Amino acid sequence: MSGGHFGYKEFNIKQLAEEMQDAIDNNTEYSDEVINKFKTAVNLLNLSYLYVKMIDMLLSGDYCDDSFLSNLNEELNKIKWNTETY
Repeated sequence: MSGGHFGYKEFNIKQLAEEMQDAIDNNTEYSDEVINKFKTAVNLLNLSYLYVKMIDMLLSGDYCDDSFLSNLNEELNKIKWNTETY
């Protein structure tokens, strides 16, 4: 699978999520309430990354409608949500 329709910019979204997660993991400054907002942002960025990646694969011709929907649903089921942030 190649993707590339969006110039692989979805990896910038993933990188932001990872950098925010690092800030959470190394937090010594912010309250739990603020960190919970960071966690929400990480969850939303990871969700955004997944959607952009899957749509990229569809638009690049790597997926047909059925495989797009199937793979998206499969990946959504794998996501481990931090439920304390919602």
